[in-house]
Amino acid sequence: MAEKDDRNPLPLSCFEEYLFREDSPAFPMTVTFRLGFSGFLESEAFRDALAVVLPRHPLLRATVSPGRFGRSTWTDHPEWFPTIHRQAQGDGIGISDTSFMDLTKEPGMRVWLLDRDDGHDLVMRFHHCCTDGKGLMLFVEDLLIAYTLHQNPPEGGLALRRLEPHTLRRRGAPRLHGLTYLKAVLMQIGVVKEVVEFFLRTPSPLKDTPRVSPGKSPRATHVAPFFFRFDQIETGRIISAAKHFNATLHELLLRDLLLAVGGWRERKGTGRDGDWLRFSMPVNLRGPDEETMPMANSISLKFIDWRRRDFTGRGPLLRFVREFMKSIDRFYRKYTFLFSVGVARFLPGGISRFTRDSKCYATTGFSNIGRVLDRLPLPQSDGRAVVGNILLESVDIVPPPLRPHMDASFVAYTYGNRLQLGIKYNPCVLSDDDARELLEMYVEEIRGSVQESSRNRT
Repeated sequence: MAEKDDRNPLPLSCFEEYLFREDSPAFPMTVTFRLGFSGFLESEAFRDALAVVLPRHPLLRATVSPGRFGRSTWTDHPEWFPTIHRQAQGDGIGISDTSFMDLTKEPGMRVWLLDRDDGHDLVMRFHHCCTDGKGLMLFVEDLLIAYTLHQNPPEGGLALRRLEPHTLRRRGAPRLHGLTYLKAVLMQIGVVKEVVEFFLRTPSPLKDTPRVSPGKSPRATHVAPFFFRFDQIETGRIISAAKHFNATLHELLLRDLLLAVGGWRERKGTGRDGDWLRFSMPVNLRGPDEETMPMANSISLKFIDWRRRDFTGRGPLLRFVREFMKSIDRFYRKYTFLFSVGVARFLPGGISRFTRDSKCYATTGFSNIGRVLDRLPLPQSDGRAVVGNILLESVDIVPPPLRPHMDASFVAYTYGNRLQLGIKYNPCVLSDDDARELLEMYVEEIRGSVQESSRNRT
């Protein structure tokens, strides 16, 4: 490990501390992505680009150390640089390293540059404490721009965006002041019933099966995820369907995920239609004044509970989802989880009350990252970025981390005008066929929404 810098240590935010306490070898809190290039990166140029970009995102070269009053802090290692592994492809994402990323011993970043017959795959794994989906894409944009600048003289004003490291001290904090802060606090009082229900209501896992204690279970969550990519024409139809129903794409995708999970459990004969299903979703906390923030985790969590027996039709369920999403801003619900974690710090048991492995806190997780790399100031070919002299053909983002009793998670995003879905699953509970079937049912629900909108138009 390179020499550390202990000056002005940065304390972990509430959400970072929650992830840090949740982290374990069985259920690691990591995020992984793969960039597939139709051509080969120049290794030295890539390394030089990484050397330019890494100092702009200091949390990637930091470890976690004990701090004052029991609150952990980030410790910077300015001279640290990751090893760029060149191993042959292992699992379906292109890597086979399942060793635990211990933030107390190493920074939360690993890099692989892998050879295919017709190009390179760049695979990176980050600790979730260091980044969320938006931060991940910010880093990727930086890296691709830096590589292009290394390959070609700057043209048309191409440059790395301005970043301000001092804004990291505001990451993950509610952007509330004065009367707005008071209003948000009062709103939290109004949702006390929801907080109580969160702890008293036990959602059902995807599948009823005997559980293995996390300490004894294998590092199962490194199994390769499955992906499905819609083509450009079908993606356009899905977006049009959402508009037809006066919904956002996120609301349509969430509604169809509820239906897919409920229908899959019914098909498998798991549980009862009166079981509560809980879906965990990240909520972005960044404000307009934080566009210059380096890679960081600045999200909260929101949970939507639903029972299949309450299903009366696709339309009413979509209206339920739309009202739920509107209430997140209207009632400041995106801060409820953070406020709860903050309060838990001062209660017996601390944040660990949120990380107990004996209870199911969510049936599944869903992260909609949106349009990725859509603001990248590089040439485009068929909606995809041209980096130097090669094409960024594909982007694969592994779904969010799993936890005990949350046996699958989903991701959705659009690259090159193509909507892509992914599922990550725990093979100790779900078989490969189970996971494929669940993803296929999700795809069919989305296609069903498109067909429904077409019928309504005619």
